[in-house]
Amino acid sequence: MKKCILFLLVFLIIGKSAGNELQIEPNDAKFDPRAIVMLNYLDWRQNSSGMIKGPKVAFAIGDGTLLLTAAHCVDDFYTAPDEPVSIDMAVISPYYGDMYDFKILAVDKQADIAILKAPWPAHPALELATEEEFAEAANILIASRPQANLSKTLRIGREIKTELLPVLHNDGNVSAAALRLKGTKYVVPGWSGSPMLIPGSGRIAGILTRCIVGIKTRLFGLITVNSRNDAAGNNIFSIRELINRKRLRQEAFAVPQKLEDIPDAEQGFSLAIDFFDALMNKNDSNAFQIASEFTELRPNSVQAHLLLALSSTIIARDPNVSASEYLNKAEASYKKALQIDSKSAHVHAVYGGFLQMTHRNTEALEQCNASLAIDPNNRMAMFNKLMIIEPNERKETAEQYLSIEPNNPRVLFYYSGALIAAGENKKALEAAQKAVSLDPNGLFEGALADALVSLHLLDEAEPYYKQMAEKCGCQLCCFKYSSFLVRNRKDKLDEAKKFLEKAESLSHTKRVSVINMNLLKLDLMEKTEPQQGEILANELLKATPDNGHYWYMFAGILRTLGKYQEAAEAAQKCVDLCPDRSYRPRLANCLAKIGELEKAEQIYDDLHKEFPDRYAYWFWYAEFLVDYFDDRIDEAKHALEEVPYNPDSDWSVPADDFKELQEKIAEKSKILPATPN
Repeated sequence: MKKCILFLLVFLIIGKSAGNELQIEPNDAKFDPRAIVMLNYLDWRQNSSGMIKGPKVAFAIGDGTLLLTAAHCVDDFYTAPDEPVSIDMAVISPYYGDMYDFKILAVDKQADIAILKAPWPAHPALELATEEEFAEAANILIASRPQANLSKTLRIGREIKTELLPVLHNDGNVSAAALRLKGTKYVVPGWSGSPMLIPGSGRIAGILTRCIVGIKTRLFGLITVNSRNDAAGNNIFSIRELINRKRLRQEAFAVPQKLEDIPDAEQGFSLAIDFFDALMNKNDSNAFQIASEFTELRPNSVQAHLLLALSSTIIARDPNVSASEYLNKAEASYKKALQIDSKSAHVHAVYGGFLQMTHRNTEALEQCNASLAIDPNNRMAMFNKLMIIEPNERKETAEQYLSIEPNNPRVLFYYSGALIAAGENKKALEAAQKAVSLDPNGLFEGALADALVSLHLLDEAEPYYKQMAEKCGCQLCCFKYSSFLVRNRKDKLDEAKKFLEKAESLSHTKRVSVINMNLLKLDLMEKTEPQQGEILANELLKATPDNGHYWYMFAGILRTLGKYQEAAEAAQKCVDLCPDRSYRPRLANCLAKIGELEKAEQIYDDLHKEFPDRYAYWFWYAEFLVDYFDDRIDEAKHALEEVPYNPDSDWSVPADDFKELQEKIAEKSKILPATPN
């Protein structure tokens, strides 16, 4: 009987300590629940996908333009992932029934406070308590819009929930738990960021920061029980201190305005919440329908149109729908968002990402540049620009990105290519090595292979190209491995052909242009099937007679077939069409083959005047002298010595070719070859 009485006492004690839930009417003059808003974070990533963080609770204060929440509620908002994202932080307002961007103005991690800035001119808000009424408070009311899990379905909070709790501990320390309330019944983890209010006045006493679960109590020294959970938060002293330090008194201490109701606000608020419900529960078709309704209700809302663009893109990936129809809807939504706010770096960036995803790089680059003109640090715009522009233009953009994220392996990958294009080959190798070390299981060995080739370390580069072709297997990786073999491995042309055919089979991915694919095919055919190469070249030139690159390859094929006159004509054609390319040495070589030695030498003379430091041009000139002028061997030697031999230079030649020419000179001059510096 005594045991039964003891357990009954325990039950009564535990039940007595629980808080009381109160319902507050929306029109209560002391507390307007519309002051409590919802925060959402969406980082837009490549291919118009995104990661949702939220929802989190916040509330408006003073004139309504400032929002308070717990710092840990926006920690993952404040620190973005190491990916090329464009960050979209949005607040859902129950008063306006719409979504808006917000900014993080101040964060105090010790006190767990964050102050945010909303773009609207006014909003239902709460007042800050005085220090006197805070010190006298025996009870504190917590109000929130908590989320709930219903049968494994996440449901974002809509209705206001409240709980009145007795004060257990109340001091003036700058602490995340300076204010502690005893015995919660309804407050659970997920309420963080909610206002803690003085009953009666409805003024802010603090911000809820944590729920302290499972406080153990020993009863009569006999048994230990989990008697209660407590709630804790920072206090008005910490809030006031941060407001004063950031010089936000005018906004924070203003008296909240009495605002006229917006008739369809409740419907808009519900639609915005429903959208994120659907998105987080992976109900894509429902998200699209809700976004469509939301844009009809809020046709001038940037965020509404962005949500419709995002959901349309997601639906377009469904193989059972018309992709073009939904992609068109997405693009129309992006354009509408830009019409509403043309100065949004985020909108320009995500629209640029969409255009790049749909293979419209010229338009995508325009949007990237527009975004960076507004926000030079928008990472999605920077990264997309890196992928679009030519390697020789990437260096500045890559360095800007690396100033933000110095250890981003993907950016280091592009930076390495930019450095190769700039002739900084050793730095390129260092960047590529760093990318691989940061992500050894990633797919950055391709940059390492390119950097090694730029330094003529072919044996070291080959396994990386092969690994990329087999491990990644995309069109570009197969193409690059095939290209390496064609140019550097005459004994592996069969394997080159196999990977070139694989790259061609992946043409739908559009990682390699049709022209570059055809050029490599012609190069391979020159070495293996020149007769077939001649046929293909004629077909390509019939379709595109002004393509100077095809004429260049055609000249090489004709030269291999011994058709020197035709080769010279083709080489002249390619030089006429592409005067800025390094195609003139082939023309000089073909002219020499048909006995036009003076014309050939004149070309070399012109090249030396324009590019005196390009060792390859002096090397080819020396070859020309050795092959056609037995009495000019000394000139050939001097040509090789005109520029110091540097195997690391972009305009160097393979070591085997250098050695072969030295031996030829030695044989003709009957002297030993000089050792290059």
